[in-house]
Amino acid sequence: QLCTCDLNTVDLCWGVQLCTCDLNTVELCWGLQLCTCDLNTVDLCWGLQLCTCDLNTVELCWGLQLCTCDLNTVDLCWGLQLCTCDLNTVDLCWGLQLCTCDLNTVDLCWGLQLCTCDLNTVDLCWGLQLCTCDLNTVELCWGLQLCTCDLNTVDLCWGLQLCTCDLNTVELCWGLQLCTCDLNTVDLCWGLQLCTCDLNTVELCWGLQLCTCDLNTVHLCWGVQLCTCDL
Repeated sequence: QLCTCDLNTVDLCWGVQLCTCDLNTVELCWGLQLCTCDLNTVDLCWGLQLCTCDLNTVELCWGLQLCTCDLNTVDLCWGLQLCTCDLNTVDLCWGLQLCTCDLNTVDLCWGLQLCTCDLNTVDLCWGLQLCTCDLNTVELCWGLQLCTCDLNTVDLCWGLQLCTCDLNTVELCWGLQLCTCDLNTVDLCWGLQLCTCDLNTVELCWGLQLCTCDLNTVHLCWGVQLCTCDL
């Protein structure tokens, strides 16, 4: 399911959901949710939640909560509370460093760096970088880049590019291009072009249905749904 523009949601048939722009949310099929910009929240599939900028809060799946900037407070799941502000630094004996308020940075001893508020960046020790709010960009260590809101672009490391909202275009890495909203055109990489609008319905013999414009829905036979424009 590829849903763009209004709901800012892209759902791929294997359960990958990328939601961008309005809700600033990206959901991957294994339950990884990256929510940026408005709610300033990043939810990973094992329950890791990183909330930045507004609430200045980082929540890890085992109940670890890191609250920075406003309250300058770090709450760990076993009830440990670290309240900072002046030096904006908390150094734990195993090398865990929590830096809040000024630099908006949290450095964990295994190289996990969480940078929030100003730079809107979260850097994890295995090279996972989550950049939110200003640049509206999420970069994962294996080259997965999710860029939302401003450029309305999602770049996946295997060359899959999903461009939504402004250009109303979805480009897949194997040359599949889905152009919706303005031109009401779907271009497939093998030269198949489906131009809709009046009937807003295209039915292929293997049960592939592409419905656009009015219902803003594209139904592929294997359960892929592309919802665009109005809804």
